Amino acid sequence: MVWRLWSGENPCKGVAFPSPNNARQRFLSPEEAAQVLESLRRRSEQVARIAALSLYGGLRLGEVLGLTWSNVDLTNGIIFVQDSKNKESRPIFTTEPIKQVLAELTPGAPADPLFKTTAGNPVQQLSKSFSLTVKELKLNEGISDRRERVSFHTLRHTCASWAVMAGVPLYLVSKALGHKTLTMTARYSHLSPDSHRAAFEAVAQNSKMIGALHQVVNIEKE
Repeated sequence: MVWRLWSGENPCKGVAFPSPNNARQRFLSPEEAAQVLESLRRRSEQVARIAALSLYGGLRLGEVLGLTWSNVDLTNGIIFVQDSKNKESRPIFTTEPIKQVLAELTPGAPADPLFKTTAGNPVQQLSKSFSLTVKELKLNEGISDRRERVSFHTLRHTCASWAVMAGVPLYLVSKALGHKTLTMTARYSHLSPDSHRAAFEAVAQNSKMIGALHQVVNIEKE
């Protein structure tokens, strides 16, 4: 079409390209998470706090940087995420690690951000600190598949993975992390095989009831 060798409608119009599988598989172990936070703290207290909030609150980086003190309810222990990716607000409950992060911050006016950034690009600065930490800990050494590489988003992915492994139902994990659809959370299902077993075991319990009913029926017939 650029060379004017074809006129008319583009024959490729309407053909959908296959979507690559970019779903991240890698999540951190508790030991790795502790090492990451400790290494970040040596580089920047600010970055370490942002990372901790992402890890323990399941927050995206943009959500963390968008938080203001008006979003924090210290009395009820809730942080309200308002400008999320899926355009829906959700509460983040302040567990002990999150309370520790908030305790290290100086409260400001309602419109003040939780994390005041210095001049320059805060995302770029944070990315540099995180990349240096990952390199120091050799978390991505020899790994080329981006789904298996550790990035800042791995912290949020780790939060979801730990929750599922602890037996939290996928629907609740989906709501807690602000997933737009349950399909996005379904990729964590392989981490909760016990939950799958429990579903079948719950159904199997009815077989005992059916067996008992058969015995009653047989007795009545006799």
